[in-house]
Amino acid sequence: MSIEQKVERVEGALGRGDITTADILSRECLEESPVHIGALRARLQVLSKTRNFVGAVDIIARLINILGGSRDLFFEGAYYAELGGNYELALTGYEQALELEPCDVHSLLGLGRTLLNSVGVSGAETFFARALELEPDNQDAAEYLALAYEKEADFTQGISFCTGALERFPESWMLQVVLGNLYSDSGRSARGMTHIAKALELNPEHAKPYVSAAAVLNKMARPFEALSFLEKARDIAPADLNILLEQAALLRATGRSREALEALEKVFRYVPNIAQARSNYLYFMHDINGISPERIYTESRRYEEDICAEIVPLDGDFQNAVNTERQLIIGFLSADFREHSVAYFLLPLFEELDKTRYRLIIFNSNIQDDAYTERFNELASEMLSVRDMSDQELAEAIRERKVDILVELGGHTAGTRLNVCAYRPAPVQLNWLGYPGTTGLSAVEYRIVDGITDPCGESECYASEELIRMERGFLCYQPPRDVPEIAPSPVLENSYITFGAFSNMAKINSDMIALWAQLLKDNPQSRLFLKNKALTEEQGRAEISSRFAAQGIAPERLLLKGVADTTRAHLEQYALVDIALDTFPYNGTTTIFEALYMGVPVVGLCGKTHGSRVGASILTRVGLEQLVARTPQQYLQIATALARQIEDLQGLRTSMRSRLEASGLLAKERFARDFSAVLDDLWGRWVRRQDKNCQ
Repeated sequence: MSIEQKVERVEGALGRGDITTADILSRECLEESPVHIGALRARLQVLSKTRNFVGAVDIIARLINILGGSRDLFFEGAYYAELGGNYELALTGYEQALELEPCDVHSLLGLGRTLLNSVGVSGAETFFARALELEPDNQDAAEYLALAYEKEADFTQGISFCTGALERFPESWMLQVVLGNLYSDSGRSARGMTHIAKALELNPEHAKPYVSAAAVLNKMARPFEALSFLEKARDIAPADLNILLEQAALLRATGRSREALEALEKVFRYVPNIAQARSNYLYFMHDINGISPERIYTESRRYEEDICAEIVPLDGDFQNAVNTERQLIIGFLSADFREHSVAYFLLPLFEELDKTRYRLIIFNSNIQDDAYTERFNELASEMLSVRDMSDQELAEAIRERKVDILVELGGHTAGTRLNVCAYRPAPVQLNWLGYPGTTGLSAVEYRIVDGITDPCGESECYASEELIRMERGFLCYQPPRDVPEIAPSPVLENSYITFGAFSNMAKINSDMIALWAQLLKDNPQSRLFLKNKALTEEQGRAEISSRFAAQGIAPERLLLKGVADTTRAHLEQYALVDIALDTFPYNGTTTIFEALYMGVPVVGLCGKTHGSRVGASILTRVGLEQLVARTPQQYLQIATALARQIEDLQGLRTSMRSRLEASGLLAKERFARDFSAVLDDLWGRWVRRQDKNCQ
């Protein structure tokens, strides 16, 4: 049988859908005649059908060696490289195709798409705009250009372009989605939602509009409604793991952290090494009572083994001057240089650190900047926007600036760039503030805590880092400027006690609800005021009411409110609370400081993890260690006893700010000195190691 006949048999098998036979026959053809064009083309068809894009690229390379380069072959090779995620090779191929045909719209779109999908690369809009110039009626080019503006967060240009493009392509659901996202990302979520709703009308069969609707609704403090849209998206695209990831985050936001972990475990079955999923898994574990510190530690160490194992540290030795007398360069890495809990504790440090002793460089991966970002920028020597950089590019930027100490502030929280530390861009790397546990990374040498959050002799076995305990506490709170005056205890007017918890829904687990329900039963005239983002929605309020009803608590004993419009309006709500209740096992931090600053005593429950001991650290330093329980039963006893001491409540209320001031937890000058001592000590250790190695 001739090679031509065998090639025909391959094509016949493909035509019948018999991929297995086609695969076997195409291999035989190439073994018999490795340079036969028909055999190579037949094999390429099989590889394309089986989505073996690496193999397809290899076949194209062999065809180019035989036939020479042509626009079609360069384009085809680039296309398969793009499908296989080899963007560097795809860029080269599309560029070669354009050298031969500079006005080839398909190659322009391919080049733009590749840039659009590449991490840390910009410039896609140039090629999409050129394609649209050549073919003004090309809807694909218009939609890709809109996506490029969205990627670059170019709100002004993007909104203007999408608005104009919709006049030409009024049926484009994609343009409506992108316009909605741009409005939402620029702070106009309600307007953005109208465009996404239009996209859903135009194409109710595609998952993307539902995913965008969920994201925008979540920004609008409507997480329950957002979750319903993601469920529809999953029905349409059940294999899309990104949708499952978003669903897990919303499950947590609606107080269903156990279900969120189960959703993430489904992701792991298919793709075990998605960094975001693994980080979310570690973070969400802190919400759930009964998960041991041993398990959290083990899973944290597995993160490094599974996610960071293939990361190769940057080449070359550090070029940092081995000197303890010079000005040190301190890098701060976070996605929270904005109005966020991390910023409330970081800003006072930035304001007071000695700028002659330290040069502060911010590596900012915020999704959106605000007035807090501007303030950080004023205080730093340099602020570098790194959101679109790859981890390696960011690590190289840190190394190029000769950062001496890198302070990683995110851990495994949203927007984290923790993996950058695995490239070892700085001589000294430490974690602080944003995450309630160990990072699991050996490249992060230190973690800043205190002796209450992480008791000496008890916590080292749960930390991959060396624990640096700040003697006077690892936190310094800076109250907002526009703060209401402390109001009298509401019990004086109401004649009943109002307990309150302003923690996010993720921290209000079923054990917490059972405990608070029992507290309400022990104090029959009392009320419970809950306030968080999820309670902005009617569905959120109905769900929390039903969970308390299952514990025997009538709805009229609950006061449920959503987020306030301003920080001042939020703080004013503490005028309705007599006693604040902290959560367990994930304690509050900002919520505890806010309650105390507004005069409201906080009852806490202390556990065995860092996240479950932060409340004890704060309350002990304020002189309220008697309000820290060691068991749930003691928690009930402390809260009930406090509720029956109305005169003491009022006394605590009026004296609370002075207690905070006396504790040193608001003393930013002192805290900056203590933090400076830590930085100097850690730098001195590194210098001494270098001196020793040189001897």
